[in-house]
Amino acid sequence: MASYGATTGKPAEIELVLSYEQEHYRILGPNPTGGWRTETIARKSGTIRQGIDNRYDEQRQSINFMIGKSQLSDFTPQSDYERVETRYRVKSLSLTFTVDVWQRYAEQYEGQEVNHIMEDLDVEWQR
Repeated sequence: MASYGATTGKPAEIELVLSYEQEHYRILGPNPTGGWRTETIARKSGTIRQGIDNRYDEQRQSINFMIGKSQLSDFTPQSDYERVETRYRVKSLSLTFTVDVWQRYAEQYEGQEVNHIMEDLDVEWQR
């Protein structure tokens, strides 16, 4: 008879793959229906697999990540009326935990790795 439970706590290893969409646009003026009228200057999308700095936050049980500006396009607003907006999604998040499992035959605990993979996750922004 097997028993199952949730694996919680700080992961021993975190592997993160992000996708992004970036838009460089110009603000043309107010939109009569609300918001702003805009014109797209350029768009770019891609995947980031390496160079992602991540940290596990024990209090929130979340993973905070940061990527370097050099990993994105070099879109630069040329005036006060231009903006660059970047949206991220987590394509893949792999968490590896080390758990102690009681081995009845040896009457001792043995460390085993448990891997949990999640895909296509939304990103929550904190400012």
